[in-house]
Amino acid sequence: MSGSNKVTVSDVEKAELLNNYFSSVFTIDNGVFPKFCRRVDNDNFISKINFFSADIVKAITQIKDAKSADPHGFNNSFLKRLKFILARPLSILYAHIFTVGKIPSAWRIANITPVFKHGISSEVSNYRPISLTSVFCKIFERILKQQMLAYLLQNNLITRQQFGFLSKCSTCTQLLDSVNDWTLSVRDRRSVDVIYFDFIKAF
Repeated sequence: MSGSNKVTVSDVEKAELLNNYFSSVFTIDNGVFPKFCRRVDNDNFISKINFFSADIVKAITQIKDAKSADPHGFNNSFLKRLKFILARPLSILYAHIFTVGKIPSAWRIANITPVFKHGISSEVSNYRPISLTSVFCKIFERILKQQMLAYLLQNNLITRQQFGFLSKCSTCTQLLDSVNDWTLSVRDRRSVDVIYFDFIKAF
């Protein structure tokens, strides 16, 4: 449905409606980093990210067998079939990109797929955008994430209360930890305040 409650049938018009809505809730990054205090010694930092062929093979092996193609026509299945052949060239490419410090413009292109959330299916606000980006960029990001995460964990820079986006941590383990804390507080006759946030348009 368009804003004037007119039924839209054309694929182009539907794509335009979704595109306009997704653009309206999109926040442009101002490039300003938030200030935070350094919690490690001045001589403690990540000096280099290594892109070893073995790590690339492992990263490709761990991705899902998705058949949906990226903007350039490649998919995860293609990458998995050729992982041993591609590992060495990709390690050279990734090292060069990291040294230059600039992501290729082709990796900034994405195919946006609208996914229905809930409510009335004819309303564009009930859809969320899923970006299908370059499969080669995803492997690059995975290698970066693994080594950055190892650094953060090694230096105790991630709080014990962090459960999102960490291996062996889930909503289930978070809930168990929270219920345990609440139970101990109730046992010790301390009051417990619980605040829930739901960022409906965070993404």
